[in-house]
Amino acid sequence: RTETYRRAARAWLADLQRVDGELTRLVSAPDMDVYVLAQAAQAALEQSTALAQAISLLYPPASLTSLRDGLQESADLYLEAAVLLNRWVGEPTQELYVQTLEALRVARATCAALVQNPWMQAETPVTSPVYVPATPAGQAPATPATWGE
Repeated sequence: RTETYRRAARAWLADLQRVDGELTRLVSAPDMDVYVLAQAAQAALEQSTALAQAISLLYPPASLTSLRDGLQESADLYLEAAVLLNRWVGEPTQELYVQTLEALRVARATCAALVQNPWMQAETPVTSPVYVPATPAGQAPATPATWGE
């Protein structure tokens, strides 16, 4: 269960990084056609919402609770940045633009902290081979019921 959750967390981290890239692209392209920008901003908002929901719906093993909390915080902050981006698209003021940039900066910082989490850096553990006792020549192989005899 821990490994399954860790894999999901790594996928979510990659999704968070994609959301970051899309929000950065959109906030950096104010010259984009307003309709195209509005559609792209809406898509980024929908992606951010789906990601925050996905993280909240899968409860982790106890040892990964703090990782889940960090993922949820980061997803919620990217969602906030996506909401602000959509507000800025609808009302392109300097104040909303600065708020969007600040929200994106804070979200990015939480995502960077997640990258440093040891669970996110760990490779898939190697499964240890199952111990099978050696069989002396001329004897039937041992079974779990006869091990230790």
